[in-house]
Amino acid sequence: MEKMKTFFIGIWIFFLGSVLSAQVPYDGLKAEMEGRWHDAAKVYEKVVSEDPARLDLTYRLNDIYAELKDYKRAESALKKALKHYPENATLYAKLSQVLVLQKQPKAALSAIKKAIALKPDNIEYLRTQASLANWNGDYPLAVRSYQQILDNTKDHQVLMQMALSNSWNGQLDIATQSFKEYLAAYPDEKKVYADYAKTEIWRGNYPEAEKILDAYVQRFGDDDTMRKIRADLYARAEWPDASHLLYAPLLEKNQDDYMLNYTKTLALFYDQRPIEAIESLEKVEELQPKSKDSMDLRKFVTTRYRSKVQGSGFYFQDIDNIKHAIASLYGTYYIDPHTSIYAGGEYDYLEASSSSAYINIDGTRSSAVTRGGIGVSHRFNQYLEADLLLGQEEGDDGSIPFGRAEARIDMHDKSTLFLNASHGYYMISPRSVSMGVERTHTGALLELRPTLSDTILIQGEYDMFSSDTNSRWSGLVAPRHAVVRRESWSMDLGVKAWLFGFDKNMDQGYYDPELFESYMGTVHANYRFSQDNELFIMGGAGVIRDDTMDAYRAGGNIDLIGTFGIYEDWQLQVRTGYMNNQLETWGGDYYDAYYLGLSILRRF
Repeated sequence: MEKMKTFFIGIWIFFLGSVLSAQVPYDGLKAEMEGRWHDAAKVYEKVVSEDPARLDLTYRLNDIYAELKDYKRAESALKKALKHYPENATLYAKLSQVLVLQKQPKAALSAIKKAIALKPDNIEYLRTQASLANWNGDYPLAVRSYQQILDNTKDHQVLMQMALSNSWNGQLDIATQSFKEYLAAYPDEKKVYADYAKTEIWRGNYPEAEKILDAYVQRFGDDDTMRKIRADLYARAEWPDASHLLYAPLLEKNQDDYMLNYTKTLALFYDQRPIEAIESLEKVEELQPKSKDSMDLRKFVTTRYRSKVQGSGFYFQDIDNIKHAIASLYGTYYIDPHTSIYAGGEYDYLEASSSSAYINIDGTRSSAVTRGGIGVSHRFNQYLEADLLLGQEEGDDGSIPFGRAEARIDMHDKSTLFLNASHGYYMISPRSVSMGVERTHTGALLELRPTLSDTILIQGEYDMFSSDTNSRWSGLVAPRHAVVRRESWSMDLGVKAWLFGFDKNMDQGYYDPELFESYMGTVHANYRFSQDNELFIMGGAGVIRDDTMDAYRAGGNIDLIGTFGIYEDWQLQVRTGYMNNQLETWGGDYYDAYYLGLSILRRF
């Protein structure tokens, strides 16, 4: 039997030697067939050392070294061959493979680039280059490689790989379009739904992400992968209750899952449970301490609770030449994430032109108030936070106590109630200050978030004025709907109805119609330059009317807020706005005003 086996091996080797190469050494072929790789390598090494141009034996040596996992010798053999065949694309491709096995992604990418330079339309080389580009973080090169494959093969499977590369590169708008096209062609590819939904979440398009997850569930049924992504979606969309219900049972089964712990941290943060959120953050950092996502999450969770000093300036001027300027300085110290104390002061200055009806009662043009106070803010639990500021104001009419009380009640994922009350001088014109008009203000704002696309604001206010026993009421309803969610910018469109009125019409230095109405279409847009820098734009246009008018007139406003250094030690905020209402009051056919504001904040 042994002799017969040897006979057939000999015949097989003879056949291979005849077919593959008449010059391949018999001893090397025989050693290969018997699995004696070291012996085969010695035979071929001897021949190649005598004849370095033997490319066929170099290929065999490369395969043998790979079988033996001796990648350094494989690399050496290929590089020696390249000295004799510098224009051989196959050698560069094989060298790239060997370098991958040695975990040298940069060198491997460099080698495959040289192969492609020699054979630019080789699809397998392009696939290798795309894969290595992703490994090296060169996502634009990966996308170009996939695009070239797509152009040459019309292989739509490449769309998914392009989408992933664009997603990793932060090109989220392009990535989502590729995912969308891919799903249209391959609607039964389950994994694509997950990657598509995650990319929409990363660019803040929460409504679309929810639709993708719903489509998956409808087609395939729910599973842990989709529940995990949905939990992340609801955490980022500030629906912590819904997120808790999804991630908690999954986390019990896998306590070291990075994404689940990340989601838990976000959900606890938005659930107004800062101490628990920071504890959860430490687990995230333990799992991936050097991850950029972990470092960004720490900034996001802890920035709010850092002590700070903030200086601000504000300037306002309207058509009546009423000028209003405020300079303030406040410092805040966080005892812990639940409790902070703060103190500071303001200088509040008002000036009117000499011909204005709003100058002081003694005929002078300006009035000023200085105020200082100390406050405390405390979160009692995840549902209730309160803030109280008490101090003193010094004005033309003497010194009075001033104060402000605020409360935030987080009733549910989809509703938050804000309450506020304050007392102090009515800083609307020099005349109102010189007459000692004090205002006691109370207000409530209900924010509803019934869906991931919709927000509704409902506000009511009531003011009482001490010097003339006047009072003011105000009501506002402002629904808006998300219409654009992109990688760098987003936009909501809505409507706003705002009405207010005074009990009396008096000559006390302020605008006091019996009824004022404003009905406007609104836009809220946000442009993100980066994670730390953004521009917020709010605008409205519509009609307004007060009780002195016989018809509605056009009105509108725009406000811009630029914030730079959102999560950094230093933060700069610049604000500006303009309003124009076509009024037959206040001494002209229209009323317009503008303002500028500047704030510098230092965190510790």
